[in-house]
Amino acid sequence: MHKLIQLKLVLAEAGVVVASATYRTIPANLSAMVTDAKQALAYLYQQAAVYRIDPNKIAVIGDSAGGYLAQLLGTISQTPAISQTQVQSKQNQVAAVVSLYGFSNLLLMGADPKRPEFDPAAPTMLMLNGVSLAPQKPLMPTEITERARQASPLFKLHSGIPPFLLMHGDADQLVPLAQTKAMATAMRQAGLDAEEIILAGAGHGTAEWYQPEVAYLIRDWLLEKLDWDSGPLDLKQQTTL
Repeated sequence: MHKLIQLKLVLAEAGVVVASATYRTIPANLSAMVTDAKQALAYLYQQAAVYRIDPNKIAVIGDSAGGYLAQLLGTISQTPAISQTQVQSKQNQVAAVVSLYGFSNLLLMGADPKRPEFDPAAPTMLMLNGVSLAPQKPLMPTEITERARQASPLFKLHSGIPPFLLMHGDADQLVPLAQTKAMATAMRQAGLDAEEIILAGAGHGTAEWYQPEVAYLIRDWLLEKLDWDSGPLDLKQQTTL
């Protein structure tokens, strides 16, 4: 619950209601993760009056697997896709998405045996294949193409998707920078709003991500995209910090 606490404090100081939602992880599968996330969104809608939340301005933020889940919510939040339970679509609308070093294309996670995500016990593999005590090696995403595509935000783009802020470090050794760049490029080519920001020298969850400048940048982007600030910000399509 203390993860990204600096960012949460910066947002709270700006008058933003901040809620931290947990979700089931391994041995639970992707469907359970999405169900938990959608139910958390529904709770915020249902309690909007209590916490003085504007349901039209709810953003989702996550890092690593949470960044992937944020991207997925931004693309499927108003559909029953992947989720185990039905949640009213009007209680799942997302107004903005912030993904910190998240992945977008499961087809490419595990394609290179030199990278850590090739490990069949890696979270992305277990998320798709499930947990098994059997000794055989589970299928890789390239061998279960359709399942991987259905779980990839990159292949779920459509009109009406909210603005995305996609951030990644150019020294990330766990999730390839190409995952963020591919999502940003695909969204822009589809005419969607995508901001791509690359942190120079930043790895996967390393100290660079906890600098005040990063929190302020995310805050300012959200204030602009959610119309909480009257002054436009001078943000380029791609920025390096």
